[in-house]
Amino acid sequence: MTDNIQARNTDLISQKRLKPRLEGHGVPQRASNDVREAIFLCNQQESPLLRLPAELRNRVYFYVLGFQAIQICFLTTNISRMIDPCSFPVSASPRWPHMHYSRLRLSLTETCRQAYNETKRLPFALNTFVGYTEALLAAFPGRRCHRAQFDCINTVHLMVQKRDLVVEARERDMMTSGDELPYTLWNTLRTLRGLSGLRVLRVVWDGARPCEQPWEIFSNDVVSKMTKGLQQNKTKVELVTI
Repeated sequence: MTDNIQARNTDLISQKRLKPRLEGHGVPQRASNDVREAIFLCNQQESPLLRLPAELRNRVYFYVLGFQAIQICFLTTNISRMIDPCSFPVSASPRWPHMHYSRLRLSLTETCRQAYNETKRLPFALNTFVGYTEALLAAFPGRRCHRAQFDCINTVHLMVQKRDLVVEARERDMMTSGDELPYTLWNTLRTLRGLSGLRVLRVVWDGARPCEQPWEIFSNDVVSKMTKGLQQNKTKVELVTI
C-alpha cells in the first residue's frame, strides 16, 4: 500500500507538470507502542478518508492543498512590500504570518500521522509562491522552510519594481566589480537557483507601462542577466506585466 500511495502522489503531481521530491509520502512506520498501534489500525479501518483507495485519497489532497498563490509578505513589520490584493485572508492567529495561505486547508495535514506523511510536501509542490525580493529572501531556506519543503517548490512569481534595479549606497560595499545587479536582487536570484525543483519562474514587472524606458531596460538587459543560471537548470523563465 505504501508503494501505491507514493506512486499515485507522483502521478498526480506529474499531471500538473510538477516534479517535486515526494519521497516519504507513503504510510509512516507504525509505532511499537501498543496504544499508538491500536490508534493506527483503528484509523485504517474507520477513517472515511483513509479508507478511500489511494487514487481517490490523492485526488482529495490535490484539490484541497493545490491551485493557490502563497503570497509572501510580512504583516507585523515593514520588512517587505505588501502584495495587494491577497487572494485568501489570513487567520486571526496565523502560525506563519508572512505566508498568506488558508489555515483551513492545512488542517487536513494535521488530522493524523498518516495524513501528515502523505501531504506534508504537497502545499509546496502544488502552489505558486509570490513575493518581492526581500520577502523571498526572508522566507526561504535556513529561515522559515525546511530544506525538503524548499526543494519541492515548483513555481515562483518574483515581483520586481523599478526600485529593485537601483543600487543603493548601502549596497555598494557588498557588491564586487563583476556584479551587474543590485545586491538584494542578485542574492534573491542566487537563492532561487538553489531550488532544485523549480520549473517555472515568472518575473512580474510591477511598474511603468511597457512603452516606457524602465520597461525597455528591464526586458532587454536585466532579465537576460537574471535568468542566466536558471535556464541552465531547466527552469522556464517568463516575463509578464501587471
